Amino acid sequence: MLALVLAMSKCRLYLAGLHNFTLKTDNHPLIPILNYYSLDAIENPRLQRLKEKISLYLFTAVWHAGKSLNIPDALSRAPVSHPTPEDEIAGFPSNKCDLLNSLLPYWKIRDELYADGDLVLYGARVIVPATLRCRTLSRLHNSHRGMEATKSRVRQAVFWPGINSDIVNTIEACESCQVLQPTQQQKPLMNDNNPTRPFESVSADFFTIAGKAFLLIADRLSGWPVVVPCKGDTAASNTIRIFCRYFQDVGVPLCFRTDGGPQ
Repeated sequence: MLALVLAMSKCRLYLAGLHNFTLKTDNHPLIPILNYYSLDAIENPRLQRLKEKISLYLFTAVWHAGKSLNIPDALSRAPVSHPTPEDEIAGFPSNKCDLLNSLLPYWKIRDELYADGDLVLYGARVIVPATLRCRTLSRLHNSHRGMEATKSRVRQAVFWPGINSDIVNTIEACESCQVLQPTQQQKPLMNDNNPTRPFESVSADFFTIAGKAFLLIADRLSGWPVVVPCKGDTAASNTIRIFCRYFQDVGVPLCFRTDGGPQ
């Protein structure tokens, strides 16, 4: 893309004002970017800036194999001067063992890194040096938006090896984030007024053991249980008789709770 921009800028006196001209390149992925993509559809900021520079030209990009572009291909491979010592040490070495320990985490993505001025980028994301990572994490975490929202923001802006695990550790160590997580939020506990005397508030339910039905009645203040065998009869009439005998012994409660069974 940079080569195309430089070529058009050098030939601007011949290209500016033309209704259309053909741009031939052996880089196939650039064809849709040049012909169809709008500026806001290009995620890579460097490609976006380069396309903006040629937006005043009207052209159609077409792909040709490199072997058919004999003159440009030959000239692009012809050195114009001897390499300087700085040129020879630029980039990654051919052997991983020759790499500095601090750069080993970048070995797998070495072909996707590029420089833009003083910045090193991985796609559209800026590589953050180790000395600035804590500060960057703090800025990303300020809004307490949660794990996925923070990771989504990171995928658009910054990168360093192990950034996802650093985000996870930061958010898991944040008490506010844990409280705000949807899976961690607790509903407020709803408590009724405590009974002031025994058998003022009573709860009841049926249960079955070994095929036999029983009615459990419990006092909420003391927790005192009463278990009454039902002899297989859990109909409303028998349930009423059991409760009437119970109320004769302990008194009629002010609050009586069940699970809303048909009885």
